[in-house]
Amino acid sequence: MAEIYRDMSDSYELYADEQVAWLQTNRRFGALIPERSAEWQSNRAQAVSMIGRYCSAQTIARVSPGDTEFTDLDYVDRPMDRYFAEGLITTDRSIVLNANAADCGELAVYGCGDSGREVIALLHASRASVERQTYIKALDYMASIYDVVPESMRVTMSPSARAESYAFDDIDPVQKIADSWADYVCQDESGVWHVDFHQRTIDDLVSFGVLPESLSVSPIDTIANTDYFSHYRSQRTREERGSNGILFALRDND
Repeated sequence: MAEIYRDMSDSYELYADEQVAWLQTNRRFGALIPERSAEWQSNRAQAVSMIGRYCSAQTIARVSPGDTEFTDLDYVDRPMDRYFAEGLITTDRSIVLNANAADCGELAVYGCGDSGREVIALLHASRASVERQTYIKALDYMASIYDVVPESMRVTMSPSARAESYAFDDIDPVQKIADSWADYVCQDESGVWHVDFHQRTIDDLVSFGVLPESLSVSPIDTIANTDYFSHYRSQRTREERGSNGILFALRDND
């Protein structure tokens, strides 16, 4: 992947290549959703302006975890600002995909079918979506509907909680005995349980066919890094609520 621009600061990371543009903000940048901040409109306008260096997309489609596995925006008659789904998919260059995460990973996926048609997806990687394999179902949809070969998919994984920080006095009994969780839960010497959603997600992607070298994984642990909002940490410290914003869009054709 030929990177043409990358910018890092204390509050955001912005990069673009020939196909896509991605903006990752943290809590220092400010919330991008209305229920988290009275200043969200100015924050969002700034974020859209920043990613707008590389794309002209102005329609924001926000993914908000819900019962729907994923929504293909190309088949939506009336575009909305918010979709209660575990993922969004589009080939529309006028749309920028948005997620506002805490500890769960968000997967930004780029693919190009045999016809040359480019498609992107922004998929939620939570406990529920791991159990139901919703992000894998979305990738399989991209492969079948848009003819994107899994081995050609590029995936960027956002900052998320790491197992060493994600600790619980107890966990779901199913996670303790299920074969699918055997390599991703452990109990330390003090009796505390740790759950590795992060590695489970990566392994799922590779098993599906995404090449390890096509995976770009953020090294940031949202629980340990206080620049990022963590739902897990906020429940324990009563710190102010926040969010880590993501904007993801297809680049304009030159």
